[in-house]
Amino acid sequence: MQANLRLIQRHLRVSIFIAIAIALMEFVGGILSNSLSLVSDAVHVFGDIVAIFLSLFAVSIATRHHIGSMTYGYHRAEVLASMANGILLCAISAWIVVDAYQKLYNPKPH
Repeated sequence: MQANLRLIQRHLRVSIFIAIAIALMEFVGGILSNSLSLVSDAVHVFGDIVAIFLSLFAVSIATRHHIGSMTYGYHRAEVLASMANGILLCAISAWIVVDAYQKLYNPKPH
């Protein structure tokens, strides 16, 4: 179980580094080209990075040993991490909608 958990944690860490590289490239490219789609995808990937961090944290917490009075143990950390991820995705979506609306009704000349 512990070896499997370490493998999962290692894969999550590698995923974080790959996602950070992708998000940085998309963000820089989006800023340089004034592309809302690239910037919004970079923010989306940033949301994925946060979700992976939350998953890594939840896995670390959920595998702790618990006492008998804790019927669910620390598995509620996984539920709270999922809720935080959902809230973050809603906030990112709202930001994209507002920015798209502003660009649609107040276009900048090239």
